Amino acid sequence: MEYARLHNLVILTYDLDFGMLLARTHYSKPSVILLRLSSVRKEVAVTLINEAIGAYEALLDKGEILLIKINNSRMRLLPF
Repeated sequence: MEYARLHNLVILTYDLDFGMLLARTHYSKPSVILLRLSSVRKEVAVTLINEAIGAYEALLDKGEILLIKINNSRMRLLPF
């Protein structure tokens, strides 16, 4: 996570621990994309991820947690 913060990268993960770690550090970066797509085909998941990144790209540059689920996506500004 420190590497991503220092190099302005976005973490893409299924692991909810990244969101908790960011909350504890109070850092504004890195942005994290949390995936909640357990029973979705790979092609569908890629489409949902690309659409969400396109819709929220400017906010991801600022430091956000983006939750992507089958039916919707939502953002939370860091730190919280």
